[in-house]
Amino acid sequence: MPGLTDAGFEAKTYAEILADIEARQQAAFGADFDVSAESPAGVLNGIVANVARELWEVGAALYAAF
Repeated sequence: MPGLTDAGFEAKTYAEILADIEARQQAAFGADFDVSAESPAGVLNGIVANVARELWEVGAALYAAF
């Protein structure tokens, strides 16, 4: 599980973030909501997942600094 663990800080991967976003969208809009990479939602999901991954990397860097 990502976050602070007994072994230190574990950042979420891009794939984990993207899967979380897609699961939340399909829970909100229905299982047939198109989250494929080619769909408008999928393109936005990729952008948001990249930004979120960068934030996890900052968290990991901050943890490593102390």
